[in-house]
Amino acid sequence: MGVNLGDRLTHFGVSLGGGWSEVMSFTGTVQGSFDGWMETLYHRIPLVHPNTAVWGYGMALSGAHAEVLDSIYGAAMSSEPARWPVPWSTDVYRSWPGNEIPQPPLPAGELYPSGPIVTITFANGTAPEVFLSAELTGEDGVPVPIQIQTPQNDSWLKTTWALYAYDPLLIATTYTVTF
Repeated sequence: MGVNLGDRLTHFGVSLGGGWSEVMSFTGTVQGSFDGWMETLYHRIPLVHPNTAVWGYGMALSGAHAEVLDSIYGAAMSSEPARWPVPWSTDVYRSWPGNEIPQPPLPAGELYPSGPIVTITFANGTAPEVFLSAELTGEDGVPVPIQIQTPQNDSWLKTTWALYAYDPLLIATTYTVTF
């Protein structure tokens, strides 16, 4: 039936005109897999991408307890970019342990855990060429040191821009993200 997901989808007559993706996790639970994917940078994209038209989820309960999400891209469901966390979110995780392969980079000397990953994902064909700036500020308005990942500096990203603080964020504190 094929070596990769694209081969398998083609075998079953699925049109791949808009592209496809596959992500996996090994948590043993539906909630654990989705929570884990939403905390990450790269594995979150199929769940929030404006062009995700169809996705399917499968789970193996024996052996490796693998969970798989396959997505097919089509016409954009919205002209607005997808933001995660959504604007005005509360109770956002304040740190991220860096559990993703590939692992998003941090500058030399910095180690995980980092702050939570914030993303903005544009529909295919609508992403700006370059972002002029991205900033994370605390309640005092002081910028927090951040890592910025874009399609220009990260080959895994096509229409997504991300930022994350080098260090976990403070508890019970309001932060503002500006792209």
